[in-house]
Amino acid sequence: MTEVATFSAGSARSEWSIPIKSTDGRTVYILSLNPEFWAGAQEVEGLDLVLRRSSEKRNATNLLAPTGNWHGLQSFNFPAVDFANGVEKSVFGGKRTIFVRRLGLAIEVEILKAKIGPTRLEQYELEELGLKIQIDNIPGVPNAGK
Repeated sequence: MTEVATFSAGSARSEWSIPIKSTDGRTVYILSLNPEFWAGAQEVEGLDLVLRRSSEKRNATNLLAPTGNWHGLQSFNFPAVDFANGVEKSVFGGKRTIFVRRLGLAIEVEILKAKIGPTRLEQYELEELGLKIQIDNIPGVPNAGK
């Protein structure tokens, strides 16, 4: 399954999301782009790609996050500051693959567009982001697509 996700700061409050269905047509997961705002400001400091079970609330644990104790930039994060020198010079580059082995999913993300601008706080704001997202089952993983 391949989708294009777009974000613009003018529509930051409306999230992009898609259902991920099992082979029998049931919606099993929801994949969405969630904005992160600078504290006390309306500027978007970045976006997170979030995967949750369809039966869970919107603030449920992101299934793309590593299990256990972790910190730092992850491949599901798209912070504006990371694009300050262009997409290709960002930490993960223009393409990244997120493997969620416990769910049997591979999510390939290609950044089609990233536009940043300054904020009142002398930080970076994510003004636009375009992503091509392809979701596949990992071959040979028993839980794939379940």
